[in-house]
Amino acid sequence: MIATAVETESETLDYLVNTYGQDSIDAILDIWDAVEDGELTYREASATVEIEHVDFLRGASELGLFER
Repeated sequence: MIATAVETESETLDYLVNTYGQDSIDAILDIWDAVEDGELTYREASATVEIEHVDFLRGASELGLFER
């Protein structure tokens, strides 16, 4: 079960990099403070970093940003 979870996380992050470029994960991390501070909604943040909304949310989830 744990191996499957790690594999799924790796696949999600690989997908982000392959689809949106090497800087996509950093982009999510960099803009997350604005989301947490209420300056941007999830949708506005995903549009700002030019990542499809659902992919942005999946990436944020895999990076553990919802648990911060």
